[in-house]
Amino acid sequence: MIRRSVIDQVGLMDEDLFMYFGDIAWCKKFWESGYKVYYYVDAKAIHYHRRESASSGFFSLVFWIHILDWIKYLKKYSKK
Repeated sequence: MIRRSVIDQVGLMDEDLFMYFGDIAWCKKFWESGYKVYYYVDAKAIHYHRRESASSGFFSLVFWIHILDWIKYLKKYSKK
């Protein structure tokens, strides 16, 4: 949960990142702006759609989307 005023200050999630690393990049923006980011271990999310990334193999499209997103994240954020 994030206050709207904080989102206005930090900015929205990076639209260049498709799926897997957008939240990591967003957390990085919060840290760099002086905010704390908490991980609540007891939070539960129920995902009723299939978990394609969990069951996909090395040659699947989902696997390569994940890898390409990771590379984009590293290129953009590891220099900072």
